Amino acid sequence: MYSSGVAFLIGIGAALTNLLKKTRLKREALFEDEGAAGSAAGSSWPQDLPRVQPRQFVLKWVRTLTRKLALARRKSAAPAEVLSAPARAKKPLSLKVAAALNLLYWPFFYSGIVISAWFAADSVLQLAVSSATYGAIAAVADPVLTVLTPTAVGFWTNWLAVKMLFHPRRKNAVWWGLVPARREELIDGIAAGVMKQLISPEIVQEHLHKSAVIQRFVNETACALQDTLENPRFRQELKGLVYGIVHKFATSPETRRSVERLVRAKISDWTGESLGAKIAEWTKELWGPLVVKEVIQALPDLPQATDSVIAHVERSLNQVPQIMERENSRIESLITRAIVEALHNLDIKQVVKAQLSKLDEQGLERMLTGNVTTELKFIQTSGGVFGLLAGLAFIYPSSRPVLLAVGLALWAAYRTTVKKQTGLTTA
Repeated sequence: MYSSGVAFLIGIGAALTNLLKKTRLKREALFEDEGAAGSAAGSSWPQDLPRVQPRQFVLKWVRTLTRKLALARRKSAAPAEVLSAPARAKKPLSLKVAAALNLLYWPFFYSGIVISAWFAADSVLQLAVSSATYGAIAAVADPVLTVLTPTAVGFWTNWLAVKMLFHPRRKNAVWWGLVPARREELIDGIAAGVMKQLISPEIVQEHLHKSAVIQRFVNETACALQDTLENPRFRQELKGLVYGIVHKFATSPETRRSVERLVRAKISDWTGESLGAKIAEWTKELWGPLVVKEVIQALPDLPQATDSVIAHVERSLNQVPQIMERENSRIESLITRAIVEALHNLDIKQVVKAQLSKLDEQGLERMLTGNVTTELKFIQTSGGVFGLLAGLAFIYPSSRPVLLAVGLALWAAYRTTVKKQTGLTTA
């Protein structure tokens, strides 16, 4: 009985040994066919799925999302522009008066040239003509000169004062324009004023909070994102993108080699405690290659199982707009904090100084006076107007009460309207 059992075990051992030898001989041939089988299995592509490149997919749908955001911004900004248009169209009376008086700019300019030419010719006339003739000329010219002289003096003194602010632009021994002479101080003062009064981080933070611009942007982004995610074309291309990524991974030779090494290592290191596990451990040279083959052959079929992955991705994406709307305040706080921190690190004052330093004297003058050209001309023209009124008052004493009454009436109208506007503003 004992000898028969031993013989049975010896027979089993011989059979297993013979089987292991055959397995070793066939194992190489077994895996030679894996590449061709994997390629054949992985070469199929569902006809209803587009082939999508990741870069093209991202660029296309980012552009789509950007267009939707721009359209939403235009729609939200349109009512504000319509409401503010009448306010911009209404001009104050002072601007209208200044524009009308500036029509006298060139007449006043040439009046100064005429007066200068007359003064130069006056001495010659006294010597060249008789006293009677000169007296007749003076009788006509003196009243005109009495009016035009203060007019020309008023205009040209203001004209010269304005010009002396910016000219000459180069340093010299006589006069250097006040603005070029203080160029560095002005640049530093403008940069400090911009930083302190206009776009300091604290001012930007307060404006962002009061205007709720970030909240609107987050809401608009959530709506545009929701609209994009619900686009059937987007979902189809997303599915094709995921399928393509998984397909490329599953059919890659490198993936097959890596998976094969991993599975072989796991089988080689596997041990068991129970009797069945021990038998499996002793026979893993038999079933191990079969397991490896099955795993390798199953890899090309992996893209077919992406439906659940895509469904999970779609569910996650669908939650993003809801999360953005729900966490709007927190997102606003984070974005505002990031902007303020960036402004602190940016050092806006130095940026403004650097940009202003790139301007030459002419560019700096153009920047300072570009938007006040009409006002600077009015300063010059108003000197001529006041000089003209003074000349008329000098020649015609009867006009003085009229001019005084007009001045008092304008002052009274100013005081009255200022009080009314102040009351309205306070109310």
